[in-house]
Amino acid sequence: MGLNTESNNLFLFFRLKELKSSVETNVIAWKAYYDAFSPQDTKCPAPLDIIQDLSLLVVLRCIRPDKLLPAVQVLDFCSLL
Repeated sequence: MGLNTESNNLFLFFRLKELKSSVETNVIAWKAYYDAFSPQDTKCPAPLDIIQDLSLLVVLRCIRPDKLLPAVQVLDFCSLL
């Protein structure tokens, strides 16, 4: 794993720390994300709209655990290496 990938993962981890405040301040957008038929195929509301791969799975686990399996099934684990 290269330094760029590691620093990118660290950056995304700190973005995930913003999840609680983002949900509290942007209730309407998060409600739309929650109500989406396929939230795993939908971008998260800002500022988490840039997350992907494992970070997205973490958010899905928090918001819509029922959509975790469909998200894992299409995740390209080779791209995470």
